[in-house]
Amino acid sequence: MIRANLFQRAGDVGYAELASAIAAPPHRIYTCCVLEILKLDWAPLSCLRPIGHPSDRELNESLQTITQLLEAELRLRRKSVMIVDMRKAGPLSAPQRRTSSEWMKQNIELYKQCVLGGVFVIDSPIIRGVLTALLWLSPMHMPYEVVGTLDDAVRWAIARFDAEHVAIPERLRLELGRVFA
Repeated sequence: MIRANLFQRAGDVGYAELASAIAAPPHRIYTCCVLEILKLDWAPLSCLRPIGHPSDRELNESLQTITQLLEAELRLRRKSVMIVDMRKAGPLSAPQRRTSSEWMKQNIELYKQCVLGGVFVIDSPIIRGVLTALLWLSPMHMPYEVVGTLDDAVRWAIARFDAEHVAIPERLRLELGRVFA
């Protein structure tokens, strides 16, 4: 496992100003066998990539790390969009789904304060449809979307930024999902 605190690199500089100075790829701020988190220094966008089937310990550790990511955004007084790229994720057990649901309920206020929206990337049309139906029955407390590609996820994020009048670098519009390559 590798951890690095890169949240405060941007300081109080706006994302649009960072765009001209930073042309680097996203920073991998957390990696373990079940979760990778990529964060752009120059745009208010993160990509969470669950990988495989987590153990209970790995799931709890991953949820704690996501909480730390949200708390860092809150400290910086920035609102961001979170992409959850589920294309390599394995299914969670029933107790793990319950743990995840409880974690989401416990952190809903944190999400409301620092997340403009969330978008799930799922390449299977059937699973995408199932998640969409589940979210109709139990909607999230923030804008969300379920899409099939990382490019579509970034397009949705751009639309959220535009709707909220958040300035973003043109690079994001040009590169779309490639920003997380």
